[in-house]
Amino acid sequence: MNNHQKSDYQTVAEVACDLNVSEKHVRRLIKGGKLACYRFGNALRIRREDKEKYEKSCHYVK
Repeated sequence: MNNHQKSDYQTVAEVACDLNVSEKHVRRLIKGGKLACYRFGNALRIRREDKEKYEKSCHYVK
């Protein structure tokens, strides 16, 4: 049995919506190695944990 439940993964569209960016931008982040993804057949999926890790890396203090 897989350690990750289906809800642990999000689509590119869901991540784009959560981050308030375009799907194209999410794909660029993936291609640039800034956001990890997993391929299931033709579908790309991003673990929520990886998305949250990326979000934290984007925060800065003035």
